[in-house]
Amino acid sequence: MTSKIGIIYNCEGSGHAMRMLAIAQRLEEKNIQFEMTGGGPGEKFLEMRGLSQYKPCVTDMRTRIEQNILKAGLYTFTDPIKRIKDLRKWIRREEHDAVITDDPSGLIAAYLEGKKFYTVSHVTHQVPEDRFESWATWIINRLVIPRSEEFFYPAIWEGLTPETGTRVGPLAPKGGEMDLDFDILVVPTEAAEMDERFIEELKQDYEVKVVGSDNWELQPSLQPFISEADVVICAGYSTMMEASVAGTSVVMMPQTSEQKGVANLLEDYDGFKMFSGDIMEDVEKVERPEPRENGADQIAEKVSQDLK
Repeated sequence: MTSKIGIIYNCEGSGHAMRMLAIAQRLEEKNIQFEMTGGGPGEKFLEMRGLSQYKPCVTDMRTRIEQNILKAGLYTFTDPIKRIKDLRKWIRREEHDAVITDDPSGLIAAYLEGKKFYTVSHVTHQVPEDRFESWATWIINRLVIPRSEEFFYPAIWEGLTPETGTRVGPLAPKGGEMDLDFDILVVPTEAAEMDERFIEELKQDYEVKVVGSDNWELQPSLQPFISEADVVICAGYSTMMEASVAGTSVVMMPQTSEQKGVANLLEDYDGFKMFSGDIMEDVEKVERPEPRENGADQIAEKVSQDLK
């Protein structure tokens, strides 16, 4: 009998959908069926692949924490409750053999439904700079790690692995071959709009592609572009993981509490440089790293062995 996995990605940022897609692709290679849900900014990329049919309630906890959680009022608490309820319905309806998720609401839903579940997260309580976010992460991890079949920790940096977690390599989806010719890829995020001034400065000496610009066509994956670029300028960890697997240099421009914590951990590693205020100098000085092993292969192998 063919196993069926439910994959729930965090809805706060499109990168979560891509990192979970990386795992889904490897499971498919092992003849394991999967279904994905999560909603949010990542949904459009999965819809291009015909992979997103169910739309649960979405949350925006990161923005509320960054701005003012008290001003957000009841939505801070009611949206996650609605999301958990929606995800429980989906898990119950689809009768998955197990759930893989990087979403706190997803893991709670799987636990409440009595499903075997695997957690994927690079965030320990030491990562976020914001105290509330650090505290919330500590509580969630303390509750979740002992109940997960496995806690997969996809980290580029050394150390901080949860005591009972399993360290895996960074996650990157597969991308098709494309005929591309440019130097620098700029990847704005929902939380980080890139300054037009430095983009224009870069264009004086380099061929630059800006994701989401007027002449940008929506792509099912950025991986071919990340692999082709000499340097990626970004804020989010998902893009950094993809660059790490491709062996592409990164200039980091973190915006959120979690992004700043990640950038602090990576700034001393080859291939990563914190934005100094002089983008031209950063692009020139950042070193090109050796490609890293894709952790999605490790996760798929472990899950497939468990399901036999």
